[in-house]
Formats: sequence, C-alpha cells, structure tokens
Amino acid sequence: VGFPEPNGETYVVATLEGQTTISATTNAAAYNLPVDWRAEATSIEVVSNVLQVDYATREWDHARLTGTLTNGGTLTLDPVIADVPEGTFTIDATNSWGGDQEAEAYFGFTEFGMEHYAAFNLPIAENTTTGQFAISYPQLGNEYLTVEVSAFDATAYSSINYSKPTGAGVVADIPEPTRRLAPADGAVVGARTPFRIVRPEGQISVFQFYTGPAFGGGYNAFLTVYTDQTTIAFPDLSAIGLPIPSGTAFQWYVYSYGPWNSLDEALGQPTGPENPPGDVRYSGGALSDGSFITETLGDDYDDAVGVSAIRYEPVPEN
Repeated sequence: VGFPEPNGETYVVATLEGQTTISATTNAAAYNLPVDWRAEATSIEVVSNVLQVDYATREWDHARLTGTLTNGGTLTLDPVIADVPEGTFTIDATNSWGGDQEAEAYFGFTEFGMEHYAAFNLPIAENTTTGQFAISYPQLGNEYLTVEVSAFDATAYSSINYSKPTGAGVVADIPEPTRRLAPADGAVVGARTPFRIVRPEGQISVFQFYTGPAFGGGYNAFLTVYTDQTTIAFPDLSAIGLPIPSGTAFQWYVYSYGPWNSLDEALGQPTGPENPPGDVRYSGGALSDGSFITETLGDDYDDAVGVSAIRYEPVPEN
C-alpha cells in the first residue's frame, strides 16, 4: 500500500471470510500487510479496507478491495484511493462533580455480515470540564463507531461507552466515579475490617486484592471479588484451606461496571461482568491502588492464594 497522506496515516484492515481480521497502521510511503492464514480450503474470499487521513486538512480517503486469496499465496494491494465524505458525531458532556473530560472514538468496518474492530483514535476535541466534543469520521457506508466519553479527577474516573451510536450525537451526563473510602492506606486489616467504596447505582463492583514478592512481578495471592455491595470484608477462604495470610502486605483496587439489574445477571453474562449488553455501558474506578497489612493471626503467612472469582457477602453493620 502506498500514497499515504503527507500529514497523516494509512490504516489497512484485511478481513478473511469466516476467519479473522488483520489490521495495520503506518505513516511510511509504502508497506506490505502480511496475511497469516491457515485453513483446509484452498482459497478464501478477502476484503481489504484502506483508509487514509490527513490531519492537517481533516480529509479522508478510502479504497475497498475484494478478491480471492489462495492458500500459501500473498495479498497484493494497489488501491485506488478516493475521497469520501466526512461525518460529525457530537457529544454534549457534563458532570456534576467537576471532573476534567475527554472523549475518543474507535472506527470499524462491517464485512461478511460481521463487525470487524479496526480501531484507531479519531481526531477529538481537547479536554474540557464541560462542553462539546465533535468527532469527525469518514462515511463509507460500511463503517461503525464506538465512542467513549470520560471524566476524571485526582483519584478516580468514570466513563460512558456508546456502541454503534445512531444519529448525529448524544448528551452525556457522566456519573460520579467509584472511589475507595476505607481502609486508609497502610491500615492493619482483620477478618471483619470493612472495605468501603462509593459507587453509582445500577453498577456492580469488582474488588481485587493482590500481593507478591514484588508488586507487578508475580503474585503470591490474587483475589477478585464481584459484588453488588459497597462494603465487604477481605476474603477469608478458610473453609477451602486458604485462610487470611498473616502479617502480609497487600494492595487493592476497585472498578465498577453497568448497567446491571442484579449481580446474578452480571455473573451470568456470557461476555463477562465487564461487558453489559446493550449499546450504552458505564464503567469507573480508582486511579491508584490502596495498601494494607493483614493482622498477624498465626503461622499461615506462606499460604498462597490462587486466582479466584468470588461472590462475597457484605460485612455486617453491627
């Protein structure tokens, strides 16, 4: 592929029928897109979308090529790039808690009756506390957008994701994010110490606790707790032979996802609790990890807790 825009980039997506999608991005004058294909058939249909953007002029060019790829062969592209019209999708975003805002969009193609994620960030407006984002994109006839608008402050973030939005824009009121409230960093934690967060309604919480010989370099313990509560205890798995480690430094963080009607609905979702069905999704979480030390309860500090996904009950209030 050649002829990239002088002030932009070239994006190539090769979609093999019933197989996979290969994508690449470049700002070089010319390059090749390798296709690694293995199948019983001797040939397969392929569609290649070549998209170029000039960031200086905000102009889009596109070529769509169809053909047959022979097993063991190569795919040669010599596209005829043509101008395409540009559309604009707007986001009127606000939040009541004073977070700075940003927006981004991802662009994909529909081929062989399937959506093929061929993402790159589209040109967006600068961050603003409140205002409008105008996202420009090429109108090809087989494209789709995924748009996300977020707000954040020094401790947490909150996002709204619009999958395949219709129309020319949306009005987004970004909810206050999920935040860690307790325990304080460095606290000593026992079996009944409450871990408290604040979280928007209609979302579930995902607490994660981890420790290891070196944070980020492997774990002795990593626990994931999915819950619809905002207060839980540190998971004590004594019933299955994994008691709370003694005198051990841990870190923890928390996310939330929605909308969900219940925890059972979230845990029964085939794509996971992080991916609610529907075209509008919410997420948020703390921007940093908390730390704590478990109480010295006995000679069990060498216990290694395996990866788990646990439904945990809230801490009693009395």
